[in-house]
Amino acid sequence: MINNNNFELYAKKYMDMIFKLAFAYLKSEADANDVVQNVLLALYKTNKKFETEEHMKNWIVRCTINECKKIWRMPWCKKVELENEKVNGDVTSKTQNEINSEIDLLNAIMSLDKTQRVIVVLFYIEGYKVKEIAKILRIPEGTVGSRISKIKENLKRYLEGENIYER
Repeated sequence: MINNNNFELYAKKYMDMIFKLAFAYLKSEADANDVVQNVLLALYKTNKKFETEEHMKNWIVRCTINECKKIWRMPWCKKVELENEKVNGDVTSKTQNEINSEIDLLNAIMSLDKTQRVIVVLFYIEGYKVKEIAKILRIPEGTVGSRISKIKENLKRYLEGENIYER
């Protein structure tokens, strides 16, 4: 069980990671904030003994994904267009080109399906290895590797102005 002092440290350390992962999955700031609260509450209440901090981080990621799936299955759950969401950034310290590039990249990532967005967050932002992602998502390593290749291809096509989901 985690004591109050340790919980506060872990909550501060992992809150952003949980939010990024949830937002990538759900495309909703409000829902992502709900997931953060639910995951941190679960962490606080858990009696699970974590072998290492990495074990706890993996548990948090798995818990976050499960919470996202719960919200996704809710009958009132609806997709929110990216334009309705706030894109936070310090405008004063960045040039307009840098801001536009970041927005283009964010739009490209958000154009991916939710499974691909989760892999982007885990691989590129959180720095997980393919093997670790496979274990967390409970899919074969080869599948993760091929999805990463497909993600790169889709992002490139999107940034070049192509529709990545032509049907």
